[in-house]
Amino acid sequence: MMEFIYPGANDKIYIPRSVEGEPGNVVFEVAHRDASSKIFWHLDQQFIGTTSYIHQKALSPTPGQHLITLTDEQGNTLKRLFTILNPAANSGQKWILNYFLILQKTESYETGNN
Repeated sequence: MMEFIYPGANDKIYIPRSVEGEPGNVVFEVAHRDASSKIFWHLDQQFIGTTSYIHQKALSPTPGQHLITLTDEQGNTLKRLFTILNPAANSGQKWILNYFLILQKTESYETGNN
């Protein structure tokens, strides 16, 4: 009936910060055989909302391991463990790598080497 699109099982997720330093979000997504069905979302056993048709939730969980639980109107349940990585642990390396990849892609478009 339901299937996770994102996150994958036991994913380790890095949530980058905005330019202003604010924490970003990660979008959780699930597919349901009946798109109009309501899905009730719980993060670590706390209710966080309901979706229908487009089953996506933008969340910003704290670093550490979490359990997301989804239950549809028929009582079908889907659970997924995931880990949010601590951004302070290696943020410098990731930002440099991301900047380099963006810069490299931009240069290839400017020179027509894409």
